[in-house]
Amino acid sequence: MGNHVRQHQLGRIYIAETTFRIGESGRKPDVAFVSKERIPENERQASPLPPDLAIEVVSPGDTVYDVLEKVSEYLLEQESRNEYSTAK
Repeated sequence: MGNHVRQHQLGRIYIAETTFRIGESGRKPDVAFVSKERIPENERQASPLPPDLAIEVVSPGDTVYDVLEKVSEYLLEQESRNEYSTAK
């Protein structure tokens, strides 16, 4: 995935150390993609926007509740972002 993104200059791939603002909290997906149009100016701070694609690896110790909570947060943030962009 990283090679494809770099080769076609689509944006950036981030690994788990990067924090993204999701609602009122921060999330660190295992892998995330942000399109070049949405890369934050200061990449050293938490991104104020959710990633375009978030990949979370489900560990054996993760509960169903934890997984559903993460998925819900990402989807709700994506939905609110889409509503905002269509309202402009």
